[in-house]
Amino acid sequence: ADYDQCVDLLFSIPNNEPVGFRVPCCDSMNATSPCFFAELFGKTTPNGNFLTLDSSVFTIFTPDDPALPKDLVEEPDGRGRFQKYVPEDRGFVNSIENYPYPYTIGNFCWELPGVMPSDWNAFHFHEAYNPYTVEDLQSAIDITAIKQGLFTLVFHPHGWIRNDQIVSLIDHAVFHHGNKIKFLSFKEVSDRLTENLLLGQSIRNEKGEDNGVRILDLNGDGFMDVVIGNDNLRITRVWNPEKNEWIDFSFPVSFHSVDGDGNRFSNGIRFGIFGENSQVGFLYANGNESRGWLFDGSEWVEEKDLVPAAQGFVTATGGKDTGVRLIDLNGDGSTELLNGGPSAGQVLVWK
Repeated sequence: ADYDQCVDLLFSIPNNEPVGFRVPCCDSMNATSPCFFAELFGKTTPNGNFLTLDSSVFTIFTPDDPALPKDLVEEPDGRGRFQKYVPEDRGFVNSIENYPYPYTIGNFCWELPGVMPSDWNAFHFHEAYNPYTVEDLQSAIDITAIKQGLFTLVFHPHGWIRNDQIVSLIDHAVFHHGNKIKFLSFKEVSDRLTENLLLGQSIRNEKGEDNGVRILDLNGDGFMDVVIGNDNLRITRVWNPEKNEWIDFSFPVSFHSVDGDGNRFSNGIRFGIFGENSQVGFLYANGNESRGWLFDGSEWVEEKDLVPAAQGFVTATGGKDTGVRLIDLNGDGSTELLNGGPSAGQVLVWK
């Protein structure tokens, strides 16, 4: 069966609400790829079904994280406790480091990174049922609690880890962390993200399209914030870590427009960091209008000069990406504008 058939099969189960997918063998080979997200996950099946959550990337805890006690992330010989599980006999790139939190891919997918090691990684490194696997995963639970993150366990009914070893992980979590933790299904995680983070706006609309949800750090404090711009809601949500609460502001535009025939298309909004004050801003030019804004910490202020005056400059036309990107090319903390669109061949700096 292919991806579409698997998803449609999940949706055919009565009273079932599937939300997530994990690419087969994502812990043992580079089965996860940009192609998977862009050409499979980000589409809908022939029956119109789609998912909103993936768990095919692994997070690896390393000694580079200053928030973590060394005894949790290092072996006595100085070797990384979790890095040792990355397969050395093959290339492996399905990983991030020290980030046990949900994040978005392609504006249509929540990624819930699995914790390294999976039971296969452990089997590959030191054979099945090894007690050190359990000890390391217990340390990963402790690390996740310190970071107030998400511990996503990856294991198989295949003889690489025993059921009593899984139970010992559960017992460890309950005994050491008690009411600070909650055991959730992927559906429950998805529901909480939608309700508590996105105010009821799913990352994909009822047709499986981009629903105008963006997760980014607006004020440079290291905590992710939320921008929503769709037909139902236009809001900016900045997280206040001292008070553990959201501060809500308006958001000026929608990420999409609808033409006279009811066709929905992207406005081509591009976010970047601008100027000596490192202000987050965004711009777009869709052939009908060209606009730009900067965020001053409490509201979006329109900055018309943010959009280049070059004739024919567009970030999207008819909803299609024209190749304009905002990227920090020289490492100074501000983004430059790369114009690969119809008026191509430019690199512009905001002054």
